[in-house]
Amino acid sequence: MYTKGLFHPRFLCIFCKRMMVRYAEAYAKEYGGDFIIMGDSLGQVASQTLSNLIVVDSAVSIPILRPLIGFDKEEIIKIAKKINTFDLSIRKTIGCLAVPNKPSTSARIQQLVDIEDQMSIIDLVTHAINNIY
Repeated sequence: MYTKGLFHPRFLCIFCKRMMVRYAEAYAKEYGGDFIIMGDSLGQVASQTLSNLIVVDSAVSIPILRPLIGFDKEEIIKIAKKINTFDLSIRKTIGCLAVPNKPSTSARIQQLVDIEDQMSIIDLVTHAINNIY
């Protein structure tokens, strides 16, 4: 794994989300998008604590909209059924095999910036965008 040994595994989910929004931002810029929309709900998983959402947001310069942020799980399920995405959301998958046993629930921006300074983040994003198809 590219990140092996660079940081404590507890930061892996936050690092992955920061990379994901960077990819989304690159696509938005390429196709004229002004923002990113995510399905985060505050506190549902470790990466969706307020401090971790702030750390994720700091990775990009365009706004991240989270229309589900204040809904609880049951309300989100109702919405998913109404817009016909519920069946998709409950499909059996293997899930992410990299999730640490104890993911960070309160990362700090500087912690991730220090880690990412050791990596070629721009090169990773550029490579991923250029090789997606």
